[in-house]
Amino acid sequence: MKKSAFILACISIFLISCNSDDTYNGVSNYDDQLNLPTTWQEQLKSAQNRSNVETRNGANEIKLIGYTHKGIIDSENEISVIMEHLFSNNASIVQYTNKDEFEILPLKAVRENAIQSIGIDPTERLIPQLKTKILVGMEIIELEWNYKGNIYYSTAIASNEHGGILYDHIGYMILNPRSFSQIDQEISTPEVKTRSESIARTTCVFSKGWPVYNLYYIKVMGFSLKCVSTFRNGILVDRSCNSSSWADSGFTCEADIKTVGGDLDSSRYHEFAWAYCYGIGWSASISFQGVGFNVSGGDQREAGTEVHRP
Repeated sequence: MKKSAFILACISIFLISCNSDDTYNGVSNYDDQLNLPTTWQEQLKSAQNRSNVETRNGANEIKLIGYTHKGIIDSENEISVIMEHLFSNNASIVQYTNKDEFEILPLKAVRENAIQSIGIDPTERLIPQLKTKILVGMEIIELEWNYKGNIYYSTAIASNEHGGILYDHIGYMILNPRSFSQIDQEISTPEVKTRSESIARTTCVFSKGWPVYNLYYIKVMGFSLKCVSTFRNGILVDRSCNSSSWADSGFTCEADIKTVGGDLDSSRYHEFAWAYCYGIGWSASISFQGVGFNVSGGDQREAGTEVHRP
């Protein structure tokens, strides 16, 4: 991985992205199906009970030793104090060194590396975003972690009315690969015509997508790709390509799918290109090149071209 990509991965706390629904290729209410914890108490208990949390390839082990409830945010002024504490130079944060491993470092080191390599302090973007996310009445929790024999602390902001843990520099940023649930689908469905019908119809469906969860089993990003092609008597008569992607604080996720060949009412095929990528910070992007996608960055990425035929 190039140095610039490493630095982008290091900025593991700096992005709040766009909206998405809770549907991945026709599977709705995915969180409910997995019976995920929905309160901060349940989320912390789930993390604490797993003494060795596997992250990505199992190379890292981290343990939530315990936590202390520090009170309720009772004023706008206190939000400013919390933000100052969260982004102090000695605050501990997760830094992924590649797609499989991470370290926990002082925020000052991440800032200095980013400024030296790409000329910006990424906290200048995240701080105003979190100020809109953290509200009066939310709860403050101090978390104690053991990682590679060292003790670290992080400050979590939580609200059960808003889904539990809203953010912290450590647990929120650690991805849990066991929660990845891939949904791939390629279906071709011929419709048999009756004696009174003269038209035979065939529908082809391509779909791909999954949500990604963190250590607390909170969904932090996800995407969905779907293409439907309809043929009558072997001729393409209808087509649709739809994509969606979503990412929360500290992550990026992009996905797209487009037609690249096949004319309605004349062609006997439908060709389409697709791509997705996701990862830490600003490390993932997709650009369409006319006949396919160029995917750059991201810890996980894939692109391809498919053809539907009756």
